[in-house]
Amino acid sequence: MVSLEELGLTTSSKPNEKRYKNLMRFSQFMVNHALKDAFEIKGQKNLEEDCYQLFLCNHKFYTDPILTQIAIALASGNDKPIPAPAYKAYVKHRALGPLMISLFSYPIYGKDDGYTQKEKSLQYSVECFLKQDRILIFPEGRISHDGKLARGKLGSAEIAWRAYHSIQADKYLRRKKKGMKMIPMDISYYPIAGIPWKDIDKTTIRFGKSIDVDEELIDPYYAARNRFRNKAKLKMKLQIKLMNKVRKEIGSLTTINMDQIASRVVYDFIIGKDIYLVKKAHLEEKVLDIIKMLNESKKFYLSDHLKGEEKVKDAYADFIERFGKKGIIDENEFYDDLFNFDADYIFSEPEFIKDVRNENVILYNHNLLEHLKDFKKLERRELRKKSKYKYSIF
Repeated sequence: MVSLEELGLTTSSKPNEKRYKNLMRFSQFMVNHALKDAFEIKGQKNLEEDCYQLFLCNHKFYTDPILTQIAIALASGNDKPIPAPAYKAYVKHRALGPLMISLFSYPIYGKDDGYTQKEKSLQYSVECFLKQDRILIFPEGRISHDGKLARGKLGSAEIAWRAYHSIQADKYLRRKKKGMKMIPMDISYYPIAGIPWKDIDKTTIRFGKSIDVDEELIDPYYAARNRFRNKAKLKMKLQIKLMNKVRKEIGSLTTINMDQIASRVVYDFIIGKDIYLVKKAHLEEKVLDIIKMLNESKKFYLSDHLKGEEKVKDAYADFIERFGKKGIIDENEFYDDLFNFDADYIFSEPEFIKDVRNENVILYNHNLLEHLKDFKKLERRELRKKSKYKYSIF
């Protein structure tokens, strides 16, 4: 058994199940009453399985861990603690750390921290997972400050691998649950994640179809291991394949909103100068055409405000108003039918260490859909249909 002290924690705080459950009850009350119109959970049916569960979610903001844990508790009807490995600096923080530890977070270490610490944190993850029957992991390993969905690290697959073999070696654990599944999750904010929460109109958490660890990792390994001399390489190959599938599944759960679509149109078609001019009617028609095609395709999860003609127009007007306040979009001084766009802002690419949401919200929203190949194909097809004359700047 690995202790918290071995993970470099000197705090006297310990995981506290009673405190965790009280927090979950309070949070659920807030969601069901104070936030009922701003918080929605989709795909609850995908949790109806009696198995060990690894919840794997994208990571957009500091509020993700508590909101996803609330969603899991509500969707499963189970307030049992969910261990959640976290960035070591937060868990070791003098003020924040004790609270995170009491709520079943613990530091996860990587290659840069040395082999011993990495191994201990992985083993501690396995022990917590098997004790609580489930675990919450953000496989990207960090918050996505640029809006892009990063490839998942192999730690999640390694925890699943070790947990499987621990289960096989223990008769009680084998009887306790039937199999092991990875549950892909997506958390989407509208307009964007941020503090204070009053600026968030809607948070959507969606559970995808479970991925069977036996089928994707364990069975292929034991079926092929005799054909491979380098079994470690075979294991890694299968883990990479598994995590690529997880990333694809998480990405497919994205809830598309107005800001993302309109930002892409602005970014892709406002080309080039310090201040650019665009016909208001052309911009609006282009955005509405893409939304219409998204609704017709039925391949995508759309935010509620993209369903219904009046809702769409209201959301578009809200987008123009909010981005106008930021100075990105501005009324033309001489022509009522034109918008000015600040091209310097739109095409600026902040350094990675900066938060792109604050530095360039157009680029951030644009990036949120970069992983959706079907969306990009649909977008390009729609734009090719329009003549250059129809969508000329003037």
